[in-house]
Amino acid sequence: MTLPISHRQLGHEIPVTEQHTGTRLDRFLAQQVDHMSRDRAREWIQSGRVTVNQKYRPKSHLVTQGDRVQLRELPIPKEFEPLPNPNLALDVRHEDEYVWVVHKPRGMHTHPLGPADRDTLVNALVARDPTLHGVGYGPTEPGILHRLDRWTSGLVIVAKTQPAFEHLRRQLKRGAIEKEYTLLCAGIPAAPQTLNHPIADHPADPKRVVVVDRADSALTKRARPAHTVVLSAEPVSEREGNVVSRVYVQANHATRHQVRAHLAHAGHPLLGDATYGGPPMPNLKGHALHASLVRFTHPKTGFTLEIQDPAPPPVFPKGI
Repeated sequence: MTLPISHRQLGHEIPVTEQHTGTRLDRFLAQQVDHMSRDRAREWIQSGRVTVNQKYRPKSHLVTQGDRVQLRELPIPKEFEPLPNPNLALDVRHEDEYVWVVHKPRGMHTHPLGPADRDTLVNALVARDPTLHGVGYGPTEPGILHRLDRWTSGLVIVAKTQPAFEHLRRQLKRGAIEKEYTLLCAGIPAAPQTLNHPIADHPADPKRVVVVDRADSALTKRARPAHTVVLSAEPVSEREGNVVSRVYVQANHATRHQVRAHLAHAGHPLLGDATYGGPPMPNLKGHALHASLVRFTHPKTGFTLEIQDPAPPPVFPKGI
């Protein structure tokens, strides 16, 4: 039985009763919290917005009678249409009647997290084209084929029609959309090489992922395949014996934090990536990662479309 929302507002805490003992945490949330689907519960658990007895637990954690499940905030309805914001600039790198390729700046979210958010890439897109509503995975991210982290800049593919979206989605799922990234990292990674360790959600920190490199690891069953190809690496700076390299990688089917985690696991964390042990970037927030190229088959013409987006300053200056 779902608790009335008024009964959950005080502290956003839900007690576990005997009848729910042995229930997975993600399933428990979906059963007990309004506007919380199973997929949404997993997202919240991974992002650190849920604790059990004040401790982070994985989505597979089995709750037991007497546990107290805490939510950082109450969920709002996920099915909402983002508000247009005509005051946001939209940097378009390609546009036709079927597809856009646009540049997302560093620091901007790809889509809104709540109905009041108006400063995301999606808010700019729907201001430019209101017909995007109804296209894509769901109402909150109309037309968006793939996301970028808030601090990752670069190219995002946007479908203008549902048939175009489905065509592009099939390409994405089979790894046929080529995506290249530019990054700055500590040290000089060997190149060319392929980093192909699978990646799983971190068992103790929902804000991170972990690279699984042992066959007997308990995380193996939950790990996702991941392949990051290091195309080239060149040293661009050395300060007090610490070398910084500009690296070009390809990750056609990148899972969450894949490039960042793979490079860190290889001993070359990205600059500014405190989550994975990267050295700081003076006076700049966030990590040095840029989605610099996409190459895919146009959903209507069948021709190959390649769009490049050189890494912009100040994160990627000519000389560091």
